Amino acid sequence: MKNANWIVALIVGLAIGFVAGQAVNRSGGGSSGGVASSDNGKTQADLPTGYLKEADLPAGTLTGLTEQQKYSVLKAINEKPCTCGCSNDTIAKCRKNDPSCTTSPKLIEQAIAMARSGQSSAQIEAALGGGGSKEGPQKPAGPPPSQVRKVAVGDSYAKGPADAKVTIVEFSDFQCPFCGRVEPTLRQIMEKYGNDVRLVWKNEPLPFHPNAMPAAEAAMAAGAQGKFWQMHDLLFANQRDESPANYEKWAKQIGLDMSKFKADVASHKYQDKIKAEAAYAATVGASGTPNFFIDGRQLVGAQPAASFEAIIDQEIAKAKALEAKGTPASGLYDALVDANLKAQPPAPAAGGAQNPNERKTVAVGQAPAKGPADAPVTIVEFSDFQCPFCGRVEPTIKQIEDTYGDKIKFVWKNQPLPFHPNAMPAAKAAMAAYKQGKFWQMHDLLFANQRDLNEANYEKWAQQIGLDMDKFKSDMASQQVADEIAADSKEGASLGANGTPSFFINGRSVVGAQPFTSFQSVIDEELKNAQHNVAGQKMHGRSRRG
Repeated sequence: MKNANWIVALIVGLAIGFVAGQAVNRSGGGSSGGVASSDNGKTQADLPTGYLKEADLPAGTLTGLTEQQKYSVLKAINEKPCTCGCSNDTIAKCRKNDPSCTTSPKLIEQAIAMARSGQSSAQIEAALGGGGSKEGPQKPAGPPPSQVRKVAVGDSYAKGPADAKVTIVEFSDFQCPFCGRVEPTLRQIMEKYGNDVRLVWKNEPLPFHPNAMPAAEAAMAAGAQGKFWQMHDLLFANQRDESPANYEKWAKQIGLDMSKFKADVASHKYQDKIKAEAAYAATVGASGTPNFFIDGRQLVGAQPAASFEAIIDQEIAKAKALEAKGTPASGLYDALVDANLKAQPPAPAAGGAQNPNERKTVAVGQAPAKGPADAPVTIVEFSDFQCPFCGRVEPTIKQIEDTYGDKIKFVWKNQPLPFHPNAMPAAKAAMAAYKQGKFWQMHDLLFANQRDLNEANYEKWAQQIGLDMDKFKSDMASQQVADEIAADSKEGASLGANGTPSFFINGRSVVGAQPFTSFQSVIDEELKNAQHNVAGQKMHGRSRRG
């Protein structure tokens, strides 16, 4: 969901950076060392008080840069806002505080490349997009170009009238800090627009938030007694103190029947419904939280009130026009979503926002694979051995294999991200093991020991799985293996797989360390399609024989 923003920033940024670089070269502004004179001799110690330093970023982010280059990068990313739509006010803070963001690492990667080419911090800032620096005046952002999805309201909890002029559907997670940060904005919106706006809640507990599912269960159990929103408010107000004991404390506070509340929570009565909503989120392209659909128009992240208001004002005007033409208030939501779908511009080319139902052709080639060659469902994963989210999704992949057996073929493609220093060497170790028929054994060891990736351990694990060590070392160092990995990464970029892990299920995109249910919904659809195709072929065969 965030990936589209950094691509726009990257294309624009590279163009601006190139022009700026040419101007410096023509004016003689560069130093003899290739670093623009404005940053000459500066180090991290020269950064303003309060700016994040190298030690605040993930280990290895700035490895290989000179002190002057580190200054240029750090100054720029401490002064430019991230373009992902979160509430962090700089790229540096987004990188530190939101490990799930795939935008800030790409912007930092761009900054590093520009610093290495001799660009100054000012030139890097000019290239990074996202409005002015935090030191300069910033113009309030209007709504970003939005995708439109027809999102069913169903029986989800809502506040505001069912026939409101505007419906906002929110996919959210009670433990997500950005979901918490957008709550005051939502209250502001509801107070400003009153009965013109309806807010609908849908659960999307993210798998790496251990308190998210229990909190959602507590909210749903409270909802069964007519007090969903009261529990909702307490959960967000006390987001750092979520625990079973506190859920009971807050249940008492809002006057619930405690016997029923405890029984509903203990039995996980609402877990299937919560999982179903999370799976539904993936089908409409809401692959992170918070995610909003305003009359179907997607708005991603903890956006400021101005971003919501710009869309809401447009939708209210459209609603009034429809009412004037005779559309009943009860039919406004469907009518507005249909109108927005018709007005939606064509989907962007590869690298833009993913349509969850779009199919892309992903070549399997000679990539490592397991499962029958003729399996009805093929899952291709673009992944990185150092990426923590790639590691977190591994148990889910095992669950998929255990659940579906021979119905699934699983294919691995390498996509080592440049800001993960151990990712490329680990990929080389895995592919060197593949040359001896033991890719998956090395794959499993690399993920099982993700925090201990280093050259000595690659050799240790190669010996452990019985590889010919001379061949292993030779293959690890070979240009052929490096080229194969580079080809995978290039293919991933061409398909719009700009972060890891990225999956293609029979060509349909699923992005990130999604829960099992998100994969399950797509796999089940593909299996149903496969059965339908087989039945159709049999019918066609009988008609020909007849």
